[in-house]
Amino acid sequence: MFSDKARYCMANTGWIFGGDPLKDFAAPGSLVYLRRELIAWGDSIKLRYGQKPEDAPFLWNHMLQYTQICARLANDI
Repeated sequence: MFSDKARYCMANTGWIFGGDPLKDFAAPGSLVYLRRELIAWGDSIKLRYGQKPEDAPFLWNHMLQYTQICARLANDI
């Protein structure tokens, strides 16, 4: 992942038949991609947030702000 070839790596998000939607299928140790169990969504990507805000502070803060904005907009409807 830290070489020039890393630009060719990509992980799609999607869903898994009978899978647990709360389980991180892109976590280390998961074989979902190798077994081709993922039904990929072509219009989105998976962001690795980690388990807590300290793992990816920018993403956690950005999504917190996004969620708050959406909640305010929904409340105004």
